[in-house]
Amino acid sequence: MHPVARKWKRFFVSTRASRLLLFLFCFHLFWMAGHVFVPVKAAANQEQPVTREQVLDVAKELVTPGGCPSLTLAECTLPTAFKIREEIAQMLAQGMEKEEIIDALVAKYGKAILGAPERTGWGLVIWYLPYTLMGLVAVLLGFWLFRKARPITVSEKTPPQENDAEEKDIQEILKKYL
Repeated sequence: MHPVARKWKRFFVSTRASRLLLFLFCFHLFWMAGHVFVPVKAAANQEQPVTREQVLDVAKELVTPGGCPSLTLAECTLPTAFKIREEIAQMLAQGMEKEEIIDALVAKYGKAILGAPERTGWGLVIWYLPYTLMGLVAVLLGFWLFRKARPITVSEKTPPQENDAEEKDIQEILKKYL
């Protein structure tokens, strides 16, 4: 052991002052811990501050019932939209999660408040119908292009058969000029 460490070890182990310092240090730690953790417990019972972005994050998944069918609740300027956004802010301040808020609003206003169809039952048909139609159009277009660009058959490549008499006449004319 290093001589300096040995000196300090003797001081802290053997003296009454070292025990007093250790006691005061531990007391101070426990005292500070009580002051640090008590406000955290008190804050957990209070409402949490809510930002505009949090409210709009929930509101962009919903539409205003009875108005602005092409706009989300986050974009709509009707008084009803402001009222519902205030409800969302209150629910967020109470500590509710996004899905809980959406479920509560669907229970209150009905499924018409949802900005997109559910991904169950007939809602799946609505979600996948555009992709199915695009796939069908691609297959039909490919089939049509394949039929349009098929190779020419042998019968279409060969010219029609000429008369033997005409061929003989052509051969005689060629012999005269050559």
